[in-house]
Amino acid sequence: RPVRVDVPDDLGSVLRTAADELELGVVVADSAGSIIYRNRAAMAMNGTHVGVIVEDNIERTLEAARRGDRVDDLVELHGPPRVALQLVAEPMPGGYAVATVEDVSERTRIEMMRTDFVANISHELKTPVGAIAVLGEALHGEADPDVIDRVAGRMVDEARRAVSAIDDLLELSRIESGPLLEEVVEL
Repeated sequence: RPVRVDVPDDLGSVLRTAADELELGVVVADSAGSIIYRNRAAMAMNGTHVGVIVEDNIERTLEAARRGDRVDDLVELHGPPRVALQLVAEPMPGGYAVATVEDVSERTRIEMMRTDFVANISHELKTPVGAIAVLGEALHGEADPDVIDRVAGRMVDEARRAVSAIDDLLELSRIESGPLLEEVVEL
């Protein structure tokens, strides 16, 4: 069932105030391509080295949105510091367009760390598993008890190394999926 909402007379002012509270940069262009609004986050970029580079991209995405295209671009500045900004532009009625700018640097950095972690843990697991396979082949058909004892000992060490890497992986998974501790502790 429809909900009745009383629209204030100064809705534009209310919306501008709400947009100013966003961490996301918001830029609106009219049908002629002139920028008619920037929220506080978008204004904060003006005059910065990031702002100069982003401004060209914002104008390009707004132009595409005014033609009716939706644009979703990632702008990466290799710094320092390294910055990644997600620019999304959408067409609006009457030939207007709105663009948002979101700093996704931290998210990008975390994704890169995940990729590196997966590559590293794969290597950490392949090494002991490969060593166990080679040691198992060395044991095949071996009759000397001293050699069997020495190789079996190495196999146990490599198995423990693999288990340790798996335990680290499981611990990380548990930490990421579990609730954060919210209790105060004495340091």
